[in-house]
Amino acid sequence: MKKLILFSTILLFIILSGSVVYAQKKASPAAEARQRVQQRIEELREKKDTKASEIKDSSQELREKLKSRRGHVFGTITSISGTTINIETKKETVKTIFTDNVTKFVQVGQGGKKTIALSDLKVGDKISAVGIAKDENSGLARFVVKFNRSILRRHAVFGTVKSISKDALTLTHLIYTDKIFTVKTTTDTKIKIKDIENASLSDIKVGDRVAASGTIDNKGVITAKRIFVIPGNFAGVKEKESTSSATTSATP
Repeated sequence: MKKLILFSTILLFIILSGSVVYAQKKASPAAEARQRVQQRIEELREKKDTKASEIKDSSQELREKLKSRRGHVFGTITSISGTTINIETKKETVKTIFTDNVTKFVQVGQGGKKTIALSDLKVGDKISAVGIAKDENSGLARFVVKFNRSILRRHAVFGTVKSISKDALTLTHLIYTDKIFTVKTTTDTKIKIKDIENASLSDIKVGDRVAASGTIDNKGVITAKRIFVIPGNFAGVKEKESTSSATTSATP
C-alpha cells in the first residue's frame, strides 16, 4: 500500500513537472516573438527619424538652391578674366560672377533679344547675372543678360520740325534754337495728330511743333516711341524773366 502511494506521488510529480516545463517551453517562443516585434518597431522608429532628418536637410538645401536660382545681381563690368566676370553694383560693392559651358548669354536691346557669347562682353557693359542671390558676393550664373545702353536712357524733347527725311525728323529746340535733335521713327512709333486718325510721318510738316519721347543712344539720336503734333501756337516753356516793382509811400 505504501509502495502504491509512493508510486502515485512520484507519478503525479512527474506529470506536474512536465506540464510546467511544457508551459515554459510553449511561452518562450511567444516572448521571443514579442521581443522581435518590439525590436523591429524600435528600428523602424530610428529609421523614420533618420529619414525625416535627411528630408529636412535636403529641403533646406533645395530652398537655398532655389533662392539662388531666383536671385540676380545687376552691375557694370569692371574686369573679365577667362570665364570670370567682376561687376560693380550701384552700392559700389564688387560681385564675382563665374560662368561655365552651361551659362547662357543674352543681349536685350531695341532690336529685341538675341543670344550672344562671353566674348561679346566688355568692360563698361551693364549686365544682370541670374542665379546669384543679392546677399552673395560670388556665384555661378545660369544666365547673363547684357543691356544696351540705349534702352536704359529715356528721353523726351519738344521742338519745331526743321526737316523731314524718309524715317526721321530734324527738330530745333523751341527756345534754344541752336540745339538740334534727330528723331528716328520705326514701324512701332505712334504718331498723334489732332483730327487725323492713324497719322503717319507723311502727315507731319516742316514748321510743326512736336513732342517726341523714346530712347536716346550714345550719339544723341532719339528713337521715338511716340510723337505728338502740338496744335495751335504753343511756343514751349520760356525762362522766367526777373521783374522788379517799386512802390512809393505817401508822405504827408
